[in-house]
Amino acid sequence: MLFRSDIKTIRNMSSLTILDMLEANMVSGGDYYGYGYSANNVIGSGAFTELTKLTSITIPKSVTSIRSYAFYNCIGLTSIKMQDSIMTIADHAFGYCTGLKTINLPTLVNSIQASTFEHCSALTTIKLSENITDIGNAAFTNCSGLTSITMPNSVVTIGFYAFNGCTGLDSITISNKLSLINDCAFEGCSSLTSITIPEGVTSIGNSAFCYCTNLKSISLPNSLTSISTQAFTACSRITEIHSKALIPAIITSSTFSSVNSSTCKLYVPVGTTAAYQFSTGWASLKNIIEESIPSPISNAKVDNIIVFSEKGAIVIYGAKLGDDVSVFSISGYSLQRVKVQKDMIRIIVPANNIYRSEERRVGKECRSRW
Repeated sequence: MLFRSDIKTIRNMSSLTILDMLEANMVSGGDYYGYGYSANNVIGSGAFTELTKLTSITIPKSVTSIRSYAFYNCIGLTSIKMQDSIMTIADHAFGYCTGLKTINLPTLVNSIQASTFEHCSALTTIKLSENITDIGNAAFTNCSGLTSITMPNSVVTIGFYAFNGCTGLDSITISNKLSLINDCAFEGCSSLTSITIPEGVTSIGNSAFCYCTNLKSISLPNSLTSISTQAFTACSRITEIHSKALIPAIITSSTFSSVNSSTCKLYVPVGTTAAYQFSTGWASLKNIIEESIPSPISNAKVDNIIVFSEKGAIVIYGAKLGDDVSVFSISGYSLQRVKVQKDMIRIIVPANNIYRSEERRVGKECRSRW
């Protein structure tokens, strides 16, 4: 068992390099160790902070929580073995562990809190489990050795400065459950050459990608409604922007202020050039090219129900008499509801939009765009 007094003793071992606590039990009691108090099954706040000679540590299998600053500024630490019993890792827990190279987060951890891995400059790989829902403010700021990050689709929030200053990051896969990319989230990711923002994201915050100095290509989703000030400032190498939005997202004159407005190609959906030409911010980009945006499903057949588009209408064939058919916008707004009275029905809707039709009885969904 490890008490507060035992933590204090370990902290006094200034030359300690390897600490294997796999079978140890963390319990409350003993002397105050200088940064806080120990608790049952917890590595306490600041417990091993600034043990600069420590290179390897194995967390006890009984531990369920690692508190704030637990291993802060352990600059010699290169390896840490965490057990699957761990459910929470608090803010700054591994901040400034500049020698730490890889991290495998326990599967029960669902949040990476503020500054948890800030300035872990040797970190090249981190595996995020499908249970992660939140990446906190500055969670990985200045992790300059990190080369790629794949967010599981469980992630719903990315905090301010989450990956700020990750200068080695050249590949980012963003969760499709995000609606907001927060301010400065990827600021200064100077190795990044392209970025695809997934459908579902509605807003990109201030300076989100500013100083991504090697960024050349951007793909923006139809769901996007706003891009804030200086989001792509100091990204002078951008040569193409693909915007899938039928209605141009609201931007400012500084959103793309460093982009060469004469040579950068802005790709927009067919029929929307005028909308972009007369939209603040977008109007400065002179080289507008229309392109066909792939539809999610141009036609579909589900359980003998056929859905297709024809002359400005959704045509549904084979639905059961008496069933209700509803039409929704891609964002989920209900537009029309029709009761099936014959084998084939036609529902007139505005062109140049994406819709979802639903036959209520079977609960099947099909999408059609035209």
